Amino acid sequence: MSRRVIVLFSGGIDSTVMLWKLIAEHWNPVILGINYYKRNPREIEAAERITRLCEYEDLITLDLTFVRELFDFEPHLRDRWMEILASPPSVMAPFRNVIFYSIAAHMAIQYEAEAVAGGHTLEDQTNLPDANISYLARLNELLDESLGISAVRIIAPLIRLTKPQIVRLGARLGAPLSLTWSCWKMEQKHCGHCPGCQSRRQAFREAGQRDETQYLEDLPT
Repeated sequence: MSRRVIVLFSGGIDSTVMLWKLIAEHWNPVILGINYYKRNPREIEAAERITRLCEYEDLITLDLTFVRELFDFEPHLRDRWMEILASPPSVMAPFRNVIFYSIAAHMAIQYEAEAVAGGHTLEDQTNLPDANISYLARLNELLDESLGISAVRIIAPLIRLTKPQIVRLGARLGAPLSLTWSCWKMEQKHCGHCPGCQSRRQAFREAGQRDETQYLEDLPT
């Protein structure tokens, strides 16, 4: 009998490979997308396309537009916290993961799921303060204390893998990597130059896998 898991799903490479890995391991996923403030609509479209390929329930989408990345705060607040936190990463949203995991854990009880899965990677260990192994372990302890029993646990199937290793794993599992979205811009195709695109290209190159992503610069003019 397959085990149910709430999958935090963005439509990017990491969450897509994680989803395919969980399916290969006979988990029964409930796929959850969260729309925070100014989330790239191309990510949302990718998540919907990829979810349709799975023989499971449709993508569940929650609108949490009050959750903002630090750079989307009002200027005086952004500058204040930039100084307090000593140049935090540009993609940091204060307390984002504790918010997302708390909501997903609550849903897990309703869906009779025993776990919540997040697509954190090895690189996240140094780049994001709330996405490392010890932080997630402490969150698991808090979840246990919240009910007085161990009912839902957080898992991170990719947390010890680098981006190239994740790309190789995705290729081996047959994950639809070409449908995923990494670009920080809102063009119809990947721009090819932003940090998201650069990381994507480097991952495919170092993984030795063909990158079938359509980049704007590669299109005929």
